[in-house]
Amino acid sequence: ASNTVSVPSTLGIFIGATVSGTGIPNGATVTSIDNNGTQFGLSSSATASGTPTLTIQRGRTTSVTGPAYVSAAIA
Repeated sequence: ASNTVSVPSTLGIFIGATVSGTGIPNGATVTSIDNNGTQFGLSSSATASGTPTLTIQRGRTTSVTGPAYVSAAIA
């Protein structure tokens, strides 16, 4: 398992934002945002791989649901 998630863009995602969805442990949060603008780190390793839909808190106030692509490093 890995704690790296690939997304189309990390715009609006911030360290400490909550992340939930299939294969994401309860209470997981964003711990880092890569400079490439398409990956972020989770506080807990994912328990699934593939391309689940995740809910990521954005803008510190609202959550949006959209496709988030779990990194190929997750196995």
